Amino acid sequence: MYVSDRTGTRLTVYIKTADGNVAPVRDIAGEATTINQPIGVALDATKALHVVNFGTNSLLVFAPGANGDVAPTKTIAGANTLLSGPAFIALDSVGKSYVTNFFGSSVVVFSASASGNVAPTKTIVGANTTLNEPLAVALDANKKIYVANYGNNSVTVFGSTAHGDATPIRTIAGSNTGLNGPSGIALDATGRIWVTNYNVNSVTAYASGANGNVAPVLTIAGSKTGLGLPYDITFDSSGKVYVPNVTANSVTVYAANASGNAAPKRTLVGTNTLLSTPSGMALR
Repeated sequence: MYVSDRTGTRLTVYIKTADGNVAPVRDIAGEATTINQPIGVALDATKALHVVNFGTNSLLVFAPGANGDVAPTKTIAGANTLLSGPAFIALDSVGKSYVTNFFGSSVVVFSASASGNVAPTKTIVGANTTLNEPLAVALDANKKIYVANYGNNSVTVFGSTAHGDATPIRTIAGSNTGLNGPSGIALDATGRIWVTNYNVNSVTAYASGANGNVAPVLTIAGSKTGLGLPYDITFDSSGKVYVPNVTANSVTVYAANASGNAAPKRTLVGTNTLLSTPSGMALR
């Protein structure tokens, strides 16, 4: 379980079953790492770790098993990259990186071999996209691109070949959706679309193929949930739901298909964890 520190300079790693006030098994931090306000994290097929630096408009790649004050093996940064407030990342099956730009209201795509001050191979940007302060991004098996737009309370879905000022093929938005400050997004094994709502401490899930002003099929919200500005979301192989909480300095884990005022099955929290504004996460 890999967790980023949105306002700091570290990324901590825990065993997947971690619970309570437990120390990380690895702590990637220090000057050599160049980590600065990291948010999105992802693991590729080789288990190399990809980290998005919101603070320095960069994307870092660390070797599998990286620990301590270690330098990244690759850095993508510079004017040609078009990175502007980069937030989250998704990797496709061939290692291409899809990165959201919060300030640029865009999604940029880099090849698996990209390094240095390189231009993206594709950029989704423009009025037709309706992208507005995008945060999280996810891909389905067909490489359709799902984006959580914090700025206009929507989820936009683009085709796999989307580029330039592309129109979404679907948009989830409206008063029935329960979207309010959508930050994290992920698809479960059945294709349902799960979103964390930063502004109202909730998690909402939508049917596969959902479009328009549709109600969620599941909602996690209430005093028992332990949610405290939830920022990202992911699943393990059994469908359990993992959520990092910014103000609660915790990671809460819920049963598969949890709904309502559901208490977490596990909560990673406490001074030993080193968690501080946990925001992005990845599992392996």
